[in-house]
Amino acid sequence: MGIFDITYSIQFTRLLPSRKRSVSLIAWGASLVAPLQWLRDKLLNKYSDGYSPSEYNNVTPYTFGDEIQYRNRAYLCIKDTTGNVPTNQEFWLLFLENKSGAIERAQWNGQLLTLEYILNTWFNLTFIQPVFSPPSAPSSIFIDNNTAQSAVFYVGATSDVSSLVYETSNFATDFVYATSFTPSQINFTVNYPIADIPNPSEKYNELVSLVEKYKIYGSTPFYQSY
Repeated sequence: MGIFDITYSIQFTRLLPSRKRSVSLIAWGASLVAPLQWLRDKLLNKYSDGYSPSEYNNVTPYTFGDEIQYRNRAYLCIKDTTGNVPTNQEFWLLFLENKSGAIERAQWNGQLLTLEYILNTWFNLTFIQPVFSPPSAPSSIFIDNNTAQSAVFYVGATSDVSSLVYETSNFATDFVYATSFTPSQINFTVNYPIADIPNPSEKYNELVSLVEKYKIYGSTPFYQSY
């Protein structure tokens, strides 16, 4: 058993000499290591597996020890409160930056379906696994891949001493070096519901940040509301 699977009260009991394992001493040891167990569970269990407590409600009274979810982050109430948002550090302690577990997030990437899943999960919207026959409805946030446009570029330092070259095959640039050609291509479009993600807003900024974090390097996104 590794440190990640430890239960401190059990380990405390095992470390006691057999003749010292009285009920009262075991209970005392359990209370002594309880803060370590709390910290371990917060940092390891919920961090690795993910954790989604109930959503924060501005009119609900919260007491010390209550756990809530706010903007995909988990908070612990450290002082009785009503109406103080979880970003107020006088009343709340942030203990998880992301409700999705590290084990799951390690598999996140910029592939179309995975990125759609990430975005819809983050904003608590609907992700739909596509069915092609008959076609299923799209997810709340869905991505369209854009068709690459054919390109024309000049060869040479200036246009007077250059020739036009058309990329009519995948091998054109293998034989001719383009000295003054800068491709500009929007590779995919992120379609998002304006009712759930207004623009401008912090939510929209989070959307852009997530796409930039997980998109394939070098690709260019466009954002379209509906």
